[in-house]
Amino acid sequence: MENHELRLRAVGEMHLRRWPLLPVPCHVIQWVLVLDDSERTGELAAIESRSDPQPNDNPSHREGRLSNKVRFAWERHSEGSSLTLFVKECDEAGFLDPATDAEIASAIEWAEALPGKIVRSTRVWLAANDSDVETLLPQLNLNSDEMVSSMVGGTIRI
Repeated sequence: MENHELRLRAVGEMHLRRWPLLPVPCHVIQWVLVLDDSERTGELAAIESRSDPQPNDNPSHREGRLSNKVRFAWERHSEGSSLTLFVKECDEAGFLDPATDAEIASAIEWAEALPGKIVRSTRVWLAANDSDVETLLPQLNLNSDEMVSSMVGGTIRI
């Protein structure tokens, strides 16, 4: 096998930082945004207003806390940025309808006010066990023919 000629550039662009240790259950919400150069200053000001104090040695990465149970990570990329919310103590109801949880709803409202246009958005709920997932699945209206699941190490289902 050979590396594609754009692989190193793509890996460098995404910065591929490790996520924090995630508690179970939790909810992860991520947006990838494209921004105009004119929007960069406003985006950074909004992100820094909620960021934890940190060394300024990496201007393309910030982390912060939006509430007791919602943290965020932000990454600047050349054409856009990514924003990830990490929500601890999120139950099935908060995943199915984030508006029912005031802390999640407030965090999403803050994120949606940021400049940029959404290219991709993803929501993931990490459950404590298969039983919790089986309770949730019928409420998601997913096509079971398109679902993939496997066990990792005999104890973790993905």
